[in-house]
Amino acid sequence: MKIAVSVGETGEISFKDLPGKASPWDVRWYCLLSGNHEEIRVPGFYNGEAQVCRFSLPAAGNWTFKAFMDSEKEAFAEGTIQCSEGEDLLKGGLRINPANRKRFTLGDDDSVFVMSYEANWLWALETSDPGSGRIDAFLKLIKSYGFNSVLMNAYAYDTTWAAGNTSPFDFGPPGIYPWAGSNEEPDFSQFNPEFWNRFDTVVEAFQKNGILLHLYFKVFNKMVNWPEQGSAQEKEYFRYVTARYQAYSCMIWDFSKESYYEQNEDRVTELMTLVKETDGYGRLRTVHDYPSYYRKEVAYDLLDFITVQQHHNFHGSVLLEHKDHDWPYLNAEFGYECGGGGVTDVTYGYGQTPQTLVERAWEVSMSGGYPAYYYTNTAWDIIHETEIPQGYQFFRILADFFKKHNFSRFRPFQDHCLWRSTFCMIKGSSPRPDELLMYVDEHILVPPALSFEDYEGTWLNIYSGEERKVEKKYVPVCVDREEYSIYKIPFTAPKAVLHLKRRK
Repeated sequence: MKIAVSVGETGEISFKDLPGKASPWDVRWYCLLSGNHEEIRVPGFYNGEAQVCRFSLPAAGNWTFKAFMDSEKEAFAEGTIQCSEGEDLLKGGLRINPANRKRFTLGDDDSVFVMSYEANWLWALETSDPGSGRIDAFLKLIKSYGFNSVLMNAYAYDTTWAAGNTSPFDFGPPGIYPWAGSNEEPDFSQFNPEFWNRFDTVVEAFQKNGILLHLYFKVFNKMVNWPEQGSAQEKEYFRYVTARYQAYSCMIWDFSKESYYEQNEDRVTELMTLVKETDGYGRLRTVHDYPSYYRKEVAYDLLDFITVQQHHNFHGSVLLEHKDHDWPYLNAEFGYECGGGGVTDVTYGYGQTPQTLVERAWEVSMSGGYPAYYYTNTAWDIIHETEIPQGYQFFRILADFFKKHNFSRFRPFQDHCLWRSTFCMIKGSSPRPDELLMYVDEHILVPPALSFEDYEGTWLNIYSGEERKVEKKYVPVCVDREEYSIYKIPFTAPKAVLHLKRRK
C-alpha cells in the first residue's frame, strides 16, 4: 500500500474489515508510523463503513507504516507514505514554551498570543445544516479580529434559558445524536456515523483556517444523556474521539466544561490518562474549572495548562496560580458581551458592555494569563454567527498589541506601579527593565528610574486603537517624601496602555 500526503495534511489508512470482535465498533488496532528518526503510534477507529487510521506527518520525506491488532505482535499490513512539503498553519499544534512554561508556543514561534472565543454549540451549524459552509465563514470572520482558538463542546443538548427550538437561530436541541438512538432513548453500543462524519467537517474547518479547537469532551448541565459515569461506554467515547481527531494539529483536549460536576476526581484522572495514552501526537490537555483537582499532584503531571472561569479578582488569581504552578493560565470565562440593546439584551441571564469585557481581558492578560471572549448571541445554543458585535474590534486591538510586543517575553511585575490601579509587565530586569507594559487607570506614578529622560513611551487607546507618543516631559511629583514621575492618559478614555522602552 502506497499513500501520498503533504505536511499539515491528514491522511487515512483504511481496511474494509478486520478480524476480531463480533462488532466492528469493538475492534482495537493501530498503525506505527516511522520516518524522520521518529515513530508515531496512531490508533484506529471504525467510521461505520471501514476501519480507519487517521494520521498526519510532521516532516517531508519517506515514511513507512505497519498495522497491528492490539493483541498481536506481528503486523497484518504495511506500506509506504510519501510526505511532500506543505504548510501547517498551526505548525504542529500548540505547545508549552520551553523557555517559559507559563506561555504557549506554535512550533518555534513564541510570539503566539492565544485569544480564545467560546462558542459551545458551533458544531451544530454543520450538523443541522450540512455542507452550508457556515462554520468556515464564521471562523474566517473571527480570525480577522484576532481570535485564534475556540472553546467548543463535542456535543450539547439544550439550555434552561432557551429551552426548546425557540427560533431558527436556536440549535438546542439539535436534530442529531452522537450515538445510535436519540438523546431520549440512546443506544451506546455504537456511534452514529452521520453525526461524526459531519463533525469531521467541523474539525477540518478549524484545521484549514489555522484556528485551535479547545474541545470539551463533556458538559454536565446541558441536558445530555451521556453514558453512565465510570462505564465502559464512557471510556470508549473518550477513546473514540481522541482516536478520530488526534491527527489534527488544531486539537486541544479538555475533560469537560465545568469539570467540577464530576465529583469523582479519580475518574477525571482515569479518563484523561486514557486520552494521553491514546493520543500519539501529545496534544495539550486541560481540565476546565476544577480547583480541587488542580491541587492534586497527578494533575500537574497529566495536564499541560489550567483553564478556569474566574469572574472576579482577575489579576490576583493569575498571580496566585503562577506562584503554585509553572503552567499557562487560561481564564475561559469572565463575562459575556451583551447584544446591541444593552446589558439586558442577553440570551443567558447576565451580560456586560463590550468595554467592561475587554477591560477584564486586559487585566487578565497584563497579569500573565490568557483571555477568552463570550458574545451572548454565539456562546450557547442561540447562534447569530454573522453578527459583528462591538467587542470584536476591542479584542482585535488587544490581540494586535500582544502579538506586536511578544507576550511571552514579558512577566508581571507590580513594583513599578504606584498609587493608581495599574498592572505592569516587564521585559528585562528591575530596576531598569528594557521595556514595560502598563495597563493604566487615569494616570500612573513610577520611580525616577523610569523617567521621561530614560524611557520613550507610547500610549494605546484600548477602545479605538489610536497610538500617541509620550512627548511631554512631566514634572516630577513628591509623594510621602519620595520623588516620582507621573504619566497621564492623553485620551478621554478611562483606561489605556502605556509602553515604555529604555532609550539607547
